[in-house]
Amino acid sequence: MNANTSGVGDAGGGGASSGGGGSSGSGDSSSASTAAVLQNLAIEMASITLSYSLLFFGVRYLMREMDPQRQAKQQGDEHKRKLMQKLTENGREGFAMDDYEAIIANDLIYPEDIDVTFEMIGGLDEVKTEIFDIVALPLQRPDLFVGRSKLLSPPKGILLFGPPGTGKTMMAKAIARESGAAFINLQMSTTMNKWFGESQKLIRATFSLAWKLAPCVVFIDEIDSFMRERSSDDPSAQANMKSEFLALWDGMLTQNAPHGGGYGVIVVGATNRPWDIDPAILRRMPRTFKLDLPSMEQRLQILKIYLQDEDLDSSLRGGDMVKLAQLLNGYSGSDIKELCQAAAMLPFREFARECRANGNLQPETKRLRKLTIRDFLNAMKDVRATGQAAYEYHDEAAAKQQGGGPFGGGGGAAAGVSADQFQLMLRAFMEYAVQPRISP
Repeated sequence: MNANTSGVGDAGGGGASSGGGGSSGSGDSSSASTAAVLQNLAIEMASITLSYSLLFFGVRYLMREMDPQRQAKQQGDEHKRKLMQKLTENGREGFAMDDYEAIIANDLIYPEDIDVTFEMIGGLDEVKTEIFDIVALPLQRPDLFVGRSKLLSPPKGILLFGPPGTGKTMMAKAIARESGAAFINLQMSTTMNKWFGESQKLIRATFSLAWKLAPCVVFIDEIDSFMRERSSDDPSAQANMKSEFLALWDGMLTQNAPHGGGYGVIVVGATNRPWDIDPAILRRMPRTFKLDLPSMEQRLQILKIYLQDEDLDSSLRGGDMVKLAQLLNGYSGSDIKELCQAAAMLPFREFARECRANGNLQPETKRLRKLTIRDFLNAMKDVRATGQAAYEYHDEAAAKQQGGGPFGGGGGAAAGVSADQFQLMLRAFMEYAVQPRISP
């Protein structure tokens, strides 16, 4: 009985041991399975995270590469750094700029970098005085106007109009230089964008940047091409951009107060076709100034400005300059500048011909001769008044079609000049020819 009982007990004990071993094996298998699942889950999460990261940076790279304003924004970042440095140098606090303001900053000129003053503009004395009093002075000395009267506030826009080359751009730059204002030479190519809504954002950035820089002059050259009279046939994008510009311009009228050390923002437009400008724009430019072709006295003043540092013959510093000013009837200030440059090149061209002929003539062995009136008379053959050569070509073509002579039937004394100019040129040539020659 004892033996059997013992055997049975051993068998039960073995069964118990076997049962305990099975339970232990089942637990190890469950732990291993859980670890495998967690490992697979971690791998999947890492794979998903890596995939989304690659997708995010890939899309970001493509958007940056496809951004039509990418290059302009990069240039704007450089201007942003320069602007902050300029503000620090001038004792003003920096400010935050978004990407669109940075693009507009590409058209920004700092007042100390403008090389034009009112004294450098020949003639137009009455216009310069009036512009300085009503525009430049309030921007320069706002303390003289603040708190006195609402009627003393400067206009929010002025229009400069007149024939080409009469100094409209120079006048706008002189306003900014004399008043110490920032100068935004707004280019329409900067604000035009094919993507919907981008042009309005750039227009908005123009005014926001101008207010941050105030005092500031926003200059729009050839404003008639941008602000032409509106019609129902205008593209919707262009119409929206004009509406945005007008709305923001109206907002300036409510902010007519000192800002950033100045007296706000002024928009200056320039055109030679004022009749094409939208009436809504003209209403916001209550002061208009006509910059016409210079008179004889003004032409003489312009000649003295451009020739003041040149090596002139004594006769040209005297009465010959007056005769030259009489000859230049119909020339604009820009035409006179081109004429002076062409005349100044003639002594150099003569010297260059001598160098080519002799071969061994060194530049320091010969001094260039002085400018004489004959140089300007010869230069007048190549430098005409603005548009004169084109009009003459049109007349020639019309005369040839009608069977006339090459110069409209021979009605003119000479090609390119009027009868009065031809007589003055002939008289000047004769007077110069009979002058005694003095050897150097």
